[in-house]
Amino acid sequence: LEEPDEEISGKTWGFTIFLSLLFAIGLFFVLPVTVASFWKDELGSSVVFVIVEKLIRIAIFLGYLWAISHINDLRRVFEYHGAEHKAIAAYEALIQAGPSLNARPDAVNGWRFSLSAIYVHLENFDKGEQILEEILAKEPENTQANNDLGYLWADRGKNLERAKVMIEKALASEPENAAYLDSMGWVHFRLGNFSEAKEELLKAVKDPRRQDATIWDHLGDVYD
Repeated sequence: LEEPDEEISGKTWGFTIFLSLLFAIGLFFVLPVTVASFWKDELGSSVVFVIVEKLIRIAIFLGYLWAISHINDLRRVFEYHGAEHKAIAAYEALIQAGPSLNARPDAVNGWRFSLSAIYVHLENFDKGEQILEEILAKEPENTQANNDLGYLWADRGKNLERAKVMIEKALASEPENAAYLDSMGWVHFRLGNFSEAKEELLKAVKDPRRQDATIWDHLGDVYD
C-alpha cells in the first residue's frame, strides 16, 4: 500500500520561504556588492562601481539560470510549460487552416475541444468557455459542447440554470455517459439540490469504464 501524502505545515512553509528569500538576497544582492568591493579602490568612481556591481549581478543571474536548467525536474517543468503554448499555437493554426485542408467539421470541432481544454488547464477559463460558445453558436445541439460548457459554468458557479439545461441536452443524447452524469450531478450540487446530485453521481460511478477521480471527489462533496 502506498503511504498517504503528508501535509506540509504552515511553519514548514514559512521557514522554507524565509530560507528562499535569504538565499536570494545573499546570491543576488550581497554577493555582487561583496565581489565588486574587492576592486573598489581600483574603480575609483562610484558610478563605475555601481556599473560593475550590476554586471556581476547579471552574470550571477545568468549562471543561476544555466545551473537550474541542468536540473532534470525543473527542465521538465519548463518543457511542459512551453509544450502547452506550442500546442495552443498548433491547434489555432489547424483550426484556421481547416477549410483549406478540407477538414471534416467534426475534426475541426475536435481541435476546438482540445484547445478549450488546454486553456482551462492553464486556468484561462474565459478563453476556454469562449471556444465552446463559438461551437454552440454554429451547432446549438452539439452534445459535447453543451456538456463541457455546462460543466465549466457549474464548476465556476455561474449561469447554473442555463448550465443545467445544456447538460440535460447532452444527457438526452447519451443518457449513460458517466461524464455527462457527473456534470448533471455537479450542477445539481451547485444549485443546492443535494439528493438529485447524489442520485446522478451514483449513476456515474457505476460505469466501470469511467472510474474518474473527479467523479468520486464530487460524490464525496455531496456526502460531506
